[in-house]
Amino acid sequence: ASISTDLGDIALNAALESLKTTGKKTKYKGSLNINGFQTGKLLKQEKTLGALTMGLSVEGSGLTMDDLDTKVKLRVDSFAYQGYTYKNFTLDGTLKQYFFSGKAAFEDENLKFKLDGDLDYNGEVPKYAFTFALENADFKALNLTDRALKARGTVDVDLATSDFKVINGRLDIRKFAIFNGKDMYAVDSLLFASIDQEGQSEIEVRSDIVDADFQGTINLYSLSEVVRRHFNNYFSLHDTTYNKPAAPQN
Repeated sequence: ASISTDLGDIALNAALESLKTTGKKTKYKGSLNINGFQTGKLLKQEKTLGALTMGLSVEGSGLTMDDLDTKVKLRVDSFAYQGYTYKNFTLDGTLKQYFFSGKAAFEDENLKFKLDGDLDYNGEVPKYAFTFALENADFKALNLTDRALKARGTVDVDLATSDFKVINGRLDIRKFAIFNGKDMYAVDSLLFASIDQEGQSEIEVRSDIVDADFQGTINLYSLSEVVRRHFNNYFSLHDTTYNKPAAPQN
């Protein structure tokens, strides 16, 4: 089925095969294509959101999480946000029960990255394992900042948590660099390791410029602010002094 409106064009093709009478799972296959859809007009946010052109395909079986086995492919050819048109985003993944595995990539001239990872919700404690490789992000060109700011780096994450205030695992940042239009700040490697047992947290920070250890009852939501202030002693990444208060760490 195809629909043409003042907002854009939509084409949907889908097939559903119910096999409940034979004891087998329901099978389905479908695709959705959107061309030049004016998301800003639909959501009444025309100053922020613009036209969207994308394609989505789904093929699999199962309609509940317990029997779900599905492949998903997403392609975003273009999407306008904040006056900038992003291009060439892809996602290819599989969802089997409570486990998702997939790869994503952005091939825009001002935003280029690859993401490869797994999300496992089968156990009592969800597990997250992924690698995010950012080759280039030009925040000024993307209209996300008024001044020159570029970044690159690779992040490896291996965490297990049901509450991000309490995490077990590690965060490894490699080949990280920020350019503020004048100076380049680079860190070859930076490791955050966190272990939480019975409310007592231990966090290690290891890098080529600073080593730090945090112990006690730690508020992980505000820890990033504490670490940011620590790094700001070495690298000035702000135009003005940053005065936001940080929650205490015991």
